[in-house]
Amino acid sequence: MSELFIILIPSLPTPPTEVLEYKSPWNMINSDGTTIHELGIYRQMNKLCNGKLMKCCKPASVHASDKLTNWVKDNLVSEYKALRVNYYIPLADTCNSIGIHTDKLSEFILLYNIETGGPDAATTLWQQQNFPLYREPGLSIENTVDLTKVCQVVGPTGWYLINARILHSVENVITPRINIQISLTAEQLQKNGLLNHL
Repeated sequence: MSELFIILIPSLPTPPTEVLEYKSPWNMINSDGTTIHELGIYRQMNKLCNGKLMKCCKPASVHASDKLTNWVKDNLVSEYKALRVNYYIPLADTCNSIGIHTDKLSEFILLYNIETGGPDAATTLWQQQNFPLYREPGLSIENTVDLTKVCQVVGPTGWYLINARILHSVENVITPRINIQISLTAEQLQKNGLLNHL
């Protein structure tokens, strides 16, 4: 299943409004302009933008509510490694990219964008020159000069699946991006029948 890149799965059910309870992202910024790091683990990354090394948007992760957790288990997947809601808040001193990385724990991620991050915000996969497509967990890339874009999808809307062992980012983020993220192993992907929807 390592051939999976970005897979749109429109046949999966849309979460009802009542389970999509989340904090307003504008209430998640401290008075000094920093994001609320205390809500979850975040990774500070940089990216070379127009010859200047700038900070990337800072993600904050929160545990899913009981309502969302129950809905996911009843309607989507019964087994997973982690379920969370991620917030990416672009600030004045950040570039418009959620830094290029591989995930520390996830092999695959099933995502649903509550807010996409702007009309041109795009999920993007990359390959680094002289390196394999599938990389080690927990990798982050600062210098983008030797990267080649593998594929890119604006948004997306609806549920989609990515291989988290491929370098990935979200580009052109100009407004808060909020999404549900379900971390899955290859075995859980098969066990939950998600491959039947592809």
